[in-house]
Amino acid sequence: MNILIVDDEKNALLSLARLIPLKHKDVVITEASSGQEAIDYLNKQSFDAVISDQRMGDISGIDVLKHAYEKQPDARRVLLTGYTGEPGIRNAIESDIIEYLLEKGCSKETILHALDDLWVRWS
Repeated sequence: MNILIVDDEKNALLSLARLIPLKHKDVVITEASSGQEAIDYLNKQSFDAVISDQRMGDISGIDVLKHAYEKQPDARRVLLTGYTGEPGIRNAIESDIIEYLLEKGCSKETILHALDDLWVRWS
């Protein structure tokens, strides 16, 4: 299982990158610290899932997930945000660009539960 994690906050990126392998051992994590870096990875490599922060300095998480949707439609797409009411999020969910929405700062258990739910779909 190859997962791309995108967040411009280094601590959040490292935290999530460390959390996932605790629950799922057969995972390869690729970290991107910007939206553009994520898009570059998506253009070169296949992923089973993309987990992206929404607010980043260069490209939004929705735009990263939209690119993933267009380039790799079978990849699962998760948006992490502290601003669930932002314009565009609802439309992105309704158009299947975002498959799972997680509020930033949620518990580790919530994140692991969401990943378990996605894992069932991957199997």
